[in-house]
Amino acid sequence: MNSNTHTYFYANKQMGMVTLLTTSLLLIVALVIALGGHKSTFYEVKRAQNEIASRQAHWAAEGGVECGVAQYMITRTIPASILACDTDANILPNIVLDPMNNEVVISARVQRREVSRRFTHSLQAFSGAIQSTSDLYVRGSSSIYTPDPGQLSDKGWECIAAKYDGEFKVVGSIDNKGLVHGFPPYDGFDNQGKDCSTSHMTSDSNSLLKSDFQFESNLKVFESFFNVPVKHHDQVKNSEAFTVLEGTVSAPGTIKTLPNCGKALTDEIEKGHTKLWVEGSCEIATTELHALSQASSKTKGILLVVHEGLFSIMGTGSLNGILFHFNQDFSPDLAKWEGFEAGVYLHHVANDFDLSYRERTSYYQHGSFTVTGGQLFETPDPQVAIFNNSLAFNYNRDVIDHARQGLTSTTWKKGSWRDF
Repeated sequence: MNSNTHTYFYANKQMGMVTLLTTSLLLIVALVIALGGHKSTFYEVKRAQNEIASRQAHWAAEGGVECGVAQYMITRTIPASILACDTDANILPNIVLDPMNNEVVISARVQRREVSRRFTHSLQAFSGAIQSTSDLYVRGSSSIYTPDPGQLSDKGWECIAAKYDGEFKVVGSIDNKGLVHGFPPYDGFDNQGKDCSTSHMTSDSNSLLKSDFQFESNLKVFESFFNVPVKHHDQVKNSEAFTVLEGTVSAPGTIKTLPNCGKALTDEIEKGHTKLWVEGSCEIATTELHALSQASSKTKGILLVVHEGLFSIMGTGSLNGILFHFNQDFSPDLAKWEGFEAGVYLHHVANDFDLSYRERTSYYQHGSFTVTGGQLFETPDPQVAIFNNSLAFNYNRDVIDHARQGLTSTTWKKGSWRDF
């Protein structure tokens, strides 16, 4: 074999080795890439699993918050004892009041995830059976058969009978009968063996008011009840919930009045309309009160608003619901009571009420009349609400809640819930 042939075979052999080496290097590179990709994939899988676990904990805590809301809404006060929502997962909501802005903070923690929401619905949107910016003048005994229980303390319930921004004058005795013997303030209420605390239970023949009668300056009755500023009251009036009854001016020099107001209200209630707005003055006469009482007793609670006028209730009876007297621009005087049954009593010269009160009276109640739910007054200073003979009321939150249905809604602080 010559030298050329030997050289050919040697070169061919070298080329095979280069090919094998190149292939091996490529396989090694591919293996390194594969191992790196596997490690990256394993990291992503692990990360995704952690994110899933984190989101599961988040939504479990979110459920804990909603469970806390359900417990809060039973009484609309912070429960004395909060129940665990999921004993296996040990989800226990926390409900506290932020005193800086009077917001309820409801939170829950699962593992290391905590969810916190703020509830802007007022703790006591309607505290007590009476709220008033009118001066209140009561002649006769005043009985609170059931007060608003308020909050529970070590010394008992911090009961609320009335909130007022003005003068509260009582000529006679006041008796807060507490929470033990009367009707419960709402269905399912448990007094936990305690009555109103002594500091929140007025029962004094000298009418010395305790903390169940609360003076509150700058009281905003309309806004706290409807959750709407007074300047937007037409928004409430013109809502689908209300049936509006317009008063008329019968003769020059007379004020706008709804004729036979008590009968007109009874007729509407019997039609199934339980939210009534009277625009103008309204008197429920002695001859009309019984039928109105009977009609309201067949409902879960009515809401009657009398706006821009005089309002009087005459005789003995009761009303199942809420009465709201609301004036903005209307100013009362004795002359405007001419033609009303109440006017006979207010004009009488020998009177149990000083002329200085009667001249400012925009609400007059005569006789033994009881409201189950509450009475609200928002009128400009210095208008007066007079209760002649007696004042008796029962706080009933179920009636209040029913009367407010369709008018207000639960509101979370913007940005604190899923409102994006």
